[in-house]
Amino acid sequence: MKLTGRSPAKPAKSGKSFSSTYPPGSTISRSPAVGSLAETTEKTGSDSEATIRANAKSYESSVPIPHTYTNPNPSIYNLRVGPNYAKNKLKAPSSPPLYDLYTMDVIRSETLLRDVTNAFQIPVIPGVTDIDTGHPHVPPMLVMNCNMPAKESIINGKSDDKSCYIVVMIFLISPQTLDQIRDLENASPAVKLFCHWAEHAENNIEVRGRLKAMCILDNIEKLGIPPFIANANGKPCLIVKSGTVKKRENYMEVMINIFLFSVIAKKCLYSLHKKFPSFVLNCGFTIEGRTDEELPEVLLGGSRCLHLDLEKVTVAE
Repeated sequence: MKLTGRSPAKPAKSGKSFSSTYPPGSTISRSPAVGSLAETTEKTGSDSEATIRANAKSYESSVPIPHTYTNPNPSIYNLRVGPNYAKNKLKAPSSPPLYDLYTMDVIRSETLLRDVTNAFQIPVIPGVTDIDTGHPHVPPMLVMNCNMPAKESIINGKSDDKSCYIVVMIFLISPQTLDQIRDLENASPAVKLFCHWAEHAENNIEVRGRLKAMCILDNIEKLGIPPFIANANGKPCLIVKSGTVKKRENYMEVMINIFLFSVIAKKCLYSLHKKFPSFVLNCGFTIEGRTDEELPEVLLGGSRCLHLDLEKVTVAE
């Protein structure tokens, strides 16, 4: 099924940094499942739709092994709620995300990844990635492609060095979101807002710029981070000029180019690289709601990185 406005995924290109492509989820491991999630895996098999769906939505229990990832608890993200947010500035914990985390990958590269298919395979999961969502602009998969400078930025002038860490997160639309889209008139404000965003974000910068990214460090007060950086913990960042959106046949790719952030923001981020192994870092995304009809906001999708060691990151071939 080809969805409106989507072009087929481009074939992977050969090149200095991306001469081969990686299967999704192959460069960093998901934290092992425990409890009912482990039982589901054992009962139905690791490749079954039931296991894939269970893994993608579970955040309640996993083994906290260093240099792994899992799903974030949406309730740690305090997002906008009404009434009259512009005046009252009220926020509340998010409801479950619109998309569930399927896989996360991290690689080191000497160039930006501008099309995820140049370095990663797009998953094919019958009954999951090929479904009709009920909306011509909402895909069953969402791919977040974040390019983060690996070297310290130059304060005055620009550097041609594009050495970077590339973080790719693949999300699957949740069954609950699907149910709402198929009855859009009665859907939540967050689902209606996302449908509007998905339809217009590729070509409309004002709409595209309503995407917000948030990073939350667990126990930040114990990490020895300077206050001027710690004060930004959990605060949303609008992805405007640094973001691009491309629609494909059954997924939408959002590329976030952190090279286009302010120099101060990049230098602060670089200063934390060596501390990453001590971090439990929650990354999340939402679409900014501005009126009562668009609130409350809901987490679009996110990931929880457990003690990521940048020295262990796969180097792109």
